[in-house]
Amino acid sequence: MKLGRVSITVPKELLEKSDKIAKEELEDRSTVMRELLALGLEHKM
Repeated sequence: MKLGRVSITVPKELLEKSDKIAKEELEDRSTVMRELLALGLEHKM
């Protein structure tokens, strides 16, 4: 899979929640955000 780079601004609460998930799953924030975005897109389509 090719990756592209994007910069977004999100509420601090979302960052804190994603960081908590990342820590629990021993992942980095970017991986968690990609997984959550994929789930959201899958749900919307």
